[in-house]
This record gives sequence, C-alpha cells and structure tokens, in this order.
Amino acid sequence: MTRDEHVTSTAARPHIDRIGILLLLVGLAVHWLVLFSLPTGKLNPLFHDAARSPGHGLDFYSIYQSGHNVLNKMSAYYGVREHRYGSQHQVVPYFSGFRYLPVYAYTYGVFLNVLPPQQSYWMWIVMVEGLLIACIALTFRLTRHSGKPYRYIAIWLLYSPYYIELYIGQQSFVTALLIFIMGWAVIRGRPGAFNVSYAASAVWKLNTLLFAPLLVRLKRFSTLAAIAAIMILTSVPYFVIDPTGFTEFVSYFGHKFIADGPNSHGLWAFGAMLWKRLSSDTTHLRLTLQLASLTIIGLSIIVTFLNRAADTIDLLALWVLTYFLSYQYVWEHHYVMLLPVLVLLLIRHGNWFSWTLTLLLCLPTPFVLLDVPGMNFPQEHWSLAEAVWLHLSKLGPCIALWLWLVGRELVRAVTNRDLWLVAEWRQFRLKESR
Repeated sequence: MTRDEHVTSTAARPHIDRIGILLLLVGLAVHWLVLFSLPTGKLNPLFHDAARSPGHGLDFYSIYQSGHNVLNKMSAYYGVREHRYGSQHQVVPYFSGFRYLPVYAYTYGVFLNVLPPQQSYWMWIVMVEGLLIACIALTFRLTRHSGKPYRYIAIWLLYSPYYIELYIGQQSFVTALLIFIMGWAVIRGRPGAFNVSYAASAVWKLNTLLFAPLLVRLKRFSTLAAIAAIMILTSVPYFVIDPTGFTEFVSYFGHKFIADGPNSHGLWAFGAMLWKRLSSDTTHLRLTLQLASLTIIGLSIIVTFLNRAADTIDLLALWVLTYFLSYQYVWEHHYVMLLPVLVLLLIRHGNWFSWTLTLLLCLPTPFVLLDVPGMNFPQEHWSLAEAVWLHLSKLGPCIALWLWLVGRELVRAVTNRDLWLVAEWRQFRLKESR
C-alpha cells in the first residue's frame, strides 16, 4: 500500500468514540443493577427514601388509592398515612397521601386499578422503562451525526435518582420526558410539540407552572390560556362535588414545616439545616428563605427577558434549575426532572464544566457513608461538615449550573447590548407609527 492509499483509507475509517462506548457500557451495567435491585433491595442503603421506606411504591400506592376511592364514590383526597374513611377502605399496604389535581385520580388513578396494587406497581415500572427508552431514542436521533451519541445516552442510564423514582413509585419521570420533548422541539423547530408537551407537563404535575415566564418570553399566550382552561374545567366541577377535597388539596401549599432531612435536597433544606445548626432562634428562618426564593425567581425572570438572542435551551435549563433553588420541598426523586436539561446542555455546549457537574449529579449522595442504622433521624448524629456534604452533593452542582447560565446571559448583555425589551419596544413603536 502506498503512502497516499494509507492516508485515504485512514481518512475513510469511521470515528470510534471509545469514551462514549465505555460510558455506555458502564451505564448499561448500572441500569442492570437498578433493575436487579428493585425486587432485591441491594441498592437501598444508598438512598434515604429506600432505606427508610416501608417498601416499594409508597407514592405510587397513594395514586392507586385515590383511583380506588373515586371508583367507590369517596373523595380522592383521603388524608395522609391514615385513610380518613377508615382502614376497611384502604386497598394498598401504605401510602403517603394524594397531592395532585383531581383529574389525576379519576383518569390515571382509575386506570391503575385495572390490576391489584402490587401487579399495578410492576406494570408501572415497565411503563417508566418504556419512557426511558423513548428518551434514549430521541437522544440518539438528536446526536447520531455528532460522533458522540453514546456519551449522551449513557447519562440516562447512569443517573442515580432514577432508582429512587422507581422504588417509591413517583411520577416525575413523565415530567422529565415532557421536558426533554420540549428541548427536542426547540432544536427541531417544532413549536407545536413544545406547547403540547409543556401543557401536558403542567397538568401532570404542577411543578412546571414555574416556567410560565419562559412561555411569556416565547409569546405562547394561547398555551398558557389553554392550561388554565383545562385545569378549571377538570378541577372546579370535582371540587364543587367534593369541597373537603379542595380544602385538603390547598392545605399542601401552606405547610409551615420546612423539610431539612437527608432526603430533602433543595436550597430551603440546606438553608434550614445551616440556620438551625448555627442558631437556636428560627423566628426569621421562613421569611429569609422566602426572600431568597423570590430573589432567585426574580433574577431568572430578568435573565429570561434580557437578551434578544438568548438560547431557549439555556433558558429552559435555567427554569428547571430555578425550581430546585426556589421550591420549598425538593426530594431526591425530583432530580429526575433535571436529567433532561442536563442532557440538553451537554448536547448544546458539551464543555468540561457541564460534563463535570452532570457526572457529579449522576452519583448517589453520600448518605450510605453517613447513615446511622436503626436511627430514624441519622442527621442528628452528623457533624456540620457531614450535613453540608450531603446537602451540597446535589444542590452544589445545581447552584453552579444556575450561576453559569445567569453569568452567560449577563456577559452577553454587556458585550452584545442586544436587549430583548429594547427590541420589543422598538417593534411596538414601529407598529404604532404605521
């Protein structure tokens, strides 16, 4: 073979992403462990909510019970941990309480009742695995020409909060899929798919209502109006029939309790833990945390409307992160809702910074290293440094990513001076002059 032939054959050889293949193999092994551990509990010590849970499906059974109640002409809202109508009406082994919109109970909850509780739980596990496969398929379609699709796919398989999502039977991965479809729709230029996915996510779980400023920025006013109409039409008639259910539903938004245990990983939990460790006077704790949340939301709103050329993927990620930094109750399983924007940020930017933070978020918290077996509140035996370590294992990368996204937009505003509000005002004046 001549030198020229050797160069030609080398150039024609397809690129092999060895790092991506290695990550994918590790991801497949981790996912196999996740599925193996669901019935065996081998991974339970890594997660507070699995180690301290009465068993599989704690949250899943809450939805199942609500569907059973509806089928038997009882309120979908039946109390927390103890059935208001008496244990004779309880068909699940345990539950945490139904906290969703009523449409959730009389559609999805009723559907789950096609099978007995335990079989229904395992049916739901298969359904969520199907959603994961859908996310992987969309990721491959987005990145197959990048030369590195396996790297992005591996993140879906490596992400540790997925285990606790499956174990307790939470519903957040549906929201994760819908958020990812929103990002896919932005990249592919499909505004209709974005609108439908956002509306579905807001009705499915109320968390994404926080993203409304992004919809205003994108001028999707009809989508916001449709969400409001759907919620009113599917909730008001129910609550007219079941006014006590409305009282219980609303009560979940006014809880005074600030969760700062090992399973709570938001800014509120970290702030409350730190405050209680450093001071015995908690008089102004709630007000301080509320002001911090409003500040973060306010800055996110400013950044959202700052630059005319702002990247919608970055803004979507910003608002998902804003949820984790501003919401009062952020449980470990909620972090599956962060997974889609982590993958989208890697696809969009793929720098060492986003890769490092994403891989850190894939890891479990250090709970297994700090746990005190037999103690319901192991955090009471931790030093300040140990408590900070556990809380910042998830929250720290979120803060760093949020600051990075805010900083990017602020730098862009200073360097480009192409402000969104200025451009909108000029366009408005132009229309007026005509």
